[in-house]
Amino acid sequence: MSSMRLLLFDIDGTLLRIRDGRIRGLVEEILQEVFGRYISSRGYAFAGKTDPQIFRDLARLGGVPEEEIALALPVALDRYLNALAEMLQPDMIEVLPGVRHLLERLSERTDVLVGLLTGNLEAGARLKLATAGLLAYFPRLSPEEGSPLLGAFGSDSPERDKLLPVAWNRAARYAGRPFYPEETLLIGDTEHDIRCALPYGVRVLAVATGPYQAETLRKAGAWRVLERLEPVEMALAALLP
Repeated sequence: MSSMRLLLFDIDGTLLRIRDGRIRGLVEEILQEVFGRYISSRGYAFAGKTDPQIFRDLARLGGVPEEEIALALPVALDRYLNALAEMLQPDMIEVLPGVRHLLERLSERTDVLVGLLTGNLEAGARLKLATAGLLAYFPRLSPEEGSPLLGAFGSDSPERDKLLPVAWNRAARYAGRPFYPEETLLIGDTEHDIRCALPYGVRVLAVATGPYQAETLRKAGAWRVLERLEPVEMALAALLP
């Protein structure tokens, strides 16, 4: 069996950042439209959580009954994706330092499989990456239209802790061989990225480009912490020791 590493990247705070806090405002707008009441997200941390979890948590905090949440959540998520597609523009997205150069270098290698593990709905992940000019670095399972991206998403499970097996399954289908914990590295910027990987024996390279400081990420169990994914040679050495 040929040697290959599986690198699973988070998106928000790891690869890119959406400026001006527009996502938070958009989520509040959708919640008000769907549930007919103003629901504030103030004080609620979005980072590291799946999109379905964010909408469900905020609806609960706003006092929406569980039965109503269950019925309306698919509608809310669909409206969110439609609104996100209308809102996103390239000048709203900051590709984080070193990311583009690093992905370019990884795309040149034959011993690396690059995928995603993110709380974004897959369609939302596609929108953000395409708008940022990064989508081409992440393969689909097949050339067919509608084929999923390699990785796992909030649309696969609202619980981030359940996403790693989904990513492994898709990587195995793509590569024609299984991947094991010692061959897998997750790259993220929050404690949630770390907690979803550690029970599976997967190491996490944490980057302090999101809301968490480097020391917090170390204490949470990150295998290694970088301040940013540059310079590229340092990032490559951390990803492929």
